[in-house]
Amino acid sequence: MLKLLARIEPDRDYARHGYSQVALYRSLSELPVAVYPFHFESKPRRGQKRVTHNCFLYDLEWLPDLIGPPVPVGALRLRTLYRKTAA
Repeated sequence: MLKLLARIEPDRDYARHGYSQVALYRSLSELPVAVYPFHFESKPRRGQKRVTHNCFLYDLEWLPDLIGPPVPVGALRLRTLYRKTAA
């Protein structure tokens, strides 16, 4: 079965909601596959072992929580692009 890495991250409204969104990543990828906001009832919970995303069932491996201000996805894309062009 395929595996996704999950961790709890701060959301964009950092001061209002705190650490409440869940981001799913593929192995060795810097960009998230999916980000579940704090108000989604279907977001993965810490004890969950599996998640259904885009009609596929994935095993979850939980990473430690991300602590600090949120990093916009656009900045992550620019970092990835810069690393690819520098190599």
